[in-house]
Amino acid sequence: MSGEPRFQFRALQGAEAEKADLSGSSKIRNICEDLGSPRWAEELTLAYGRLLTLFGPALYVSKDMENEYGYHVLGEDGQGNTVYLNVYSGPSGPAIGGKKGEAERQAADELAELILSTPPADYEYTGYYMDGPSRVHKGVRGGKPFMQEQTMGEGEFNKAIEELYGK
Repeated sequence: MSGEPRFQFRALQGAEAEKADLSGSSKIRNICEDLGSPRWAEELTLAYGRLLTLFGPALYVSKDMENEYGYHVLGEDGQGNTVYLNVYSGPSGPAIGGKKGEAERQAADELAELILSTPPADYEYTGYYMDGPSRVHKGVRGGKPFMQEQTMGEGEFNKAIEELYGK
């Protein structure tokens, strides 16, 4: 990003988040661009810690690692223009979604740069990656990411299905 940031960002909560106009939105960009790199697991783990630092708790956190968390974020520029962004972790990891306009693309790029430059908050998370199938325990302690993945046996897998999707 060159020059001064155009947008100021804040997370929306409650009724304000419900009113955010995210209809017709889709993924604009990944937050961590290095999918498949040796640092991928570390970067996706740090992303949520960084979001916690910036915005506090997410609107939701799920034990389904392909739908791990989500935020509705409002970007406002100095001229009174606003954009709504959906910041989430989905099947391809942490991403930013929104409508497909130039303002949204620029806001998504600025927000990704802000996220990546923010120190992470400590947190712990346990969730399921059903394609594994595996249970993942990850988080940040003292600014350092950790991740432990363990293959689930049939009994644990069935309990995870029930927990995530009901009977």
